[in-house]
Amino acid sequence: MDKQTFHIEGMNCGACAYTIKKELLRLKGVKRALVHYDKQELKVEFDHKKVSEKELVDSVASFGYSLQRV
Repeated sequence: MDKQTFHIEGMNCGACAYTIKKELLRLKGVKRALVHYDKQELKVEFDHKKVSEKELVDSVASFGYSLQRV
C-alpha cells in the first residue's frame, strides 16, 4: 500500500472536499482518502498495482481541481 500527500488547487468549499473524496474512493485500489479543506490537502492510501498516481491526479482533474505532490 502506498501513501501520498497532495496539495489541492481549486478547492473552495466543503462540498469540493466531499466531491474529491467521493471520486477517489470510487477508484479500485484506493483504500483511504482524507481531504482537509482547511489545509487544502489530500492524504491518500492506495494500491499502486490497481491504480496509478496519474490516475488519481487525472480523476481529480476531471472535476476542475489539480494536485501537486507534497
